[in-house]
Amino acid sequence: MYELDKDPLGAEYEFDIAVVVAANSRYCQGYGTSRKTDVVDLWNEKILTLGDDEGAWVDMGIWFNYYGAWYKEVFVSSNGFVVLDGRAYNDSGGKWTRPTPETIPSTDDPNILIAPLWRDLDPSKGGSIKYGEGPSGSFVIAWIDVPNKANSNTQTFAVYFYPVFGG
Repeated sequence: MYELDKDPLGAEYEFDIAVVVAANSRYCQGYGTSRKTDVVDLWNEKILTLGDDEGAWVDMGIWFNYYGAWYKEVFVSSNGFVVLDGRAYNDSGGKWTRPTPETIPSTDDPNILIAPLWRDLDPSKGGSIKYGEGPSGSFVIAWIDVPNKANSNTQTFAVYFYPVFGG
């Protein structure tokens, strides 16, 4: 399901994609991505300082079930994706912070990942990567006005992790 809205004054576009997956689990799990031109739902935000092709571990403060496994930490890549694989580390453009998207699914690392906008971004040139609490008890990671490495365009998008039980 997706949704594209334009505000009545014509100043902002909003594009939302909601994805819910169930992988032979008694729990439902879901994550969503959101692209808004000037707003990301984020409270108690913290700034994650990353350079080009870098990543860092962040504690979500919630438990998130993804394909039958529970995670509380996520590895955030400056290149627009997050990794839940505990082996991830800051490898400056290697497998865990790779700037070039891979085919999904793949047997190559990184695996156990969520890629809302996997591309070669360079936050050392501007913008910010923030994380914190979101709506309905979610955890949010937002790349805000982060420049593409190859040109002057910037990207703003976010991934929302929702602790959803039941189903």
